[in-house]
Amino acid sequence: MFGAEHDEADKLKDEIVQKFVTQMEYQGLKGTAGLQTLFDKVDRDHSGTIDQHEFKELLNQQQIFFTKRMFVMLFHVFDTDNSHTISIDELGAVCFPQMAASGVHSSSNLPPTDDPNETTM
Repeated sequence: MFGAEHDEADKLKDEIVQKFVTQMEYQGLKGTAGLQTLFDKVDRDHSGTIDQHEFKELLNQQQIFFTKRMFVMLFHVFDTDNSHTISIDELGAVCFPQMAASGVHSSSNLPPTDDPNETTM
């Protein structure tokens, strides 16, 4: 992406992330644990990453719709390692950058807890 297209993608990302997180909270899902729940629902092949079709399903489940051009730009914003897939860590870093910056990782990388009621975040 170049210049104006990159700026447009960043603006789109901020709007989508805000709506995405709001929709998660509306569904009673919070933080990286909630994100993991949504991610697991669309990771149909259980590969640990989501492709463009799975990402589109994830956004559609959150009532987020837009043109194909905007979708492709947004996918590239979330696909930070340019692997043509999005991992839970990439998704979490974009949706919850304050957690990524502080060294908190997705729930998939956190050690399990013995207490099912104990939260890790």
